[in-house]
Amino acid sequence: MVNEVKNMPAANSIPTQLKRRQPQQRRRGPPGANMMPQDEPWRLSAYGRYHCLENHLGDEDIRVLEQIEQQILPLVQSFFREGDGDESLESSNTTTKTTTSSTSTIMDGIYRSELQLMTAVPGSGNQSWHKDNRARGLSIIIPLVDFTPENGGTQLLLGSHNNNWPLFANGGARVIRAPTGSVVAYDSRTVHRGLGNETSEGRPALIFCYDKVETPPPGCGTLGSVGTSYQGRLVDILTGARNVLSPKRPLPKTDAEVDRMVKRRVEVNDPVALREFGTRCHFEGDYGSAIEYWTRAARLGEAGAHYQLSFAYNLGDDVEKDMKKAIYHAEQAAIGGHYIARHNLGYEEYDDGKVERAAKHWIIAASLGFDDSLESLKDCYKEGCIQKEDFAAALRAHKAAVDATKSPQREEAEAKW
Repeated sequence: MVNEVKNMPAANSIPTQLKRRQPQQRRRGPPGANMMPQDEPWRLSAYGRYHCLENHLGDEDIRVLEQIEQQILPLVQSFFREGDGDESLESSNTTTKTTTSSTSTIMDGIYRSELQLMTAVPGSGNQSWHKDNRARGLSIIIPLVDFTPENGGTQLLLGSHNNNWPLFANGGARVIRAPTGSVVAYDSRTVHRGLGNETSEGRPALIFCYDKVETPPPGCGTLGSVGTSYQGRLVDILTGARNVLSPKRPLPKTDAEVDRMVKRRVEVNDPVALREFGTRCHFEGDYGSAIEYWTRAARLGEAGAHYQLSFAYNLGDDVEKDMKKAIYHAEQAAIGGHYIARHNLGYEEYDDGKVERAAKHWIIAASLGFDDSLESLKDCYKEGCIQKEDFAAALRAHKAAVDATKSPQREEAEAKW
């Protein structure tokens, strides 16, 4: 099966290294959107992650991939027949059909929403945390090489498909380790991302997605996408970036063990470790090294590192003051779900007299649970700068975000402090 895929015409054009792009006008949209022209067969979703979608696959490519699809259809049908308690399909009403296009019916009311060949080239960065769909669907990845934490295997938040905070807060962000030709399947509501490729070889894979006709992807608005990115980043920080789906290693017991662990992660360009090591250098007064490590982490898409750089360039303490760079890094951090960076961008817009744009930033940050942004919105509402409906929606979203972080364990810990 894998050999047939590797012999496809599309596989012969798989990018093997980062492509140099011509400068383009800045466009609005979610992270990764419009990063290459529409007529490019291989498009970017994140730094060094290329996708060849179905509309750019040839007839021979489709024929090979649909032969593979026939082998996974029993899994797809079983998933949708079972449902998840509140939604299911009556098996008596389901009929299997051969797929012929991206809108082909797989079962009654179920269709293939995505078919693509993708790769993460050496040196690629992390994707933003995201969901494939807000509604229940099935995403399937077939690795064309072994998936490992080092070459950018998919990272999942277990239990996030049904907002099971205790499960994915305790289980953490897990990286799939899967052999070539295996089938990796997960609920489309699962928060996930592809990691950066730290090896010298590409990491190609096939992707099949299946959804209900009445709930096509993505189903997530801008606020939902930003919230998902922040949610994933929060658990990522708390649990470690590359916690593999395998027995957990024991936690370090001494400062020396912690140092060795952090240095090992720095050596393999773990973005979270790079950011934390840069912060350590900053507190030790080694400002040059702090900027260096934060910059390395930022290049890998680490939102916290972008925020630290924004702060540094804004104040001019560790580096020469540069407001253009400060704004750039704040924007990148905000895109990555950093609510304080988003809040600060609101003040930049407000100081420039762009109150409506400032309010939009604060609405997003408040929806992530940031109290300061909610206070700023209160002032805007009193001044008549935002509508009552918008302020009420921000209040509800803020409350929901705060409530999502509550647990008996957290309350017990806070009581002890």
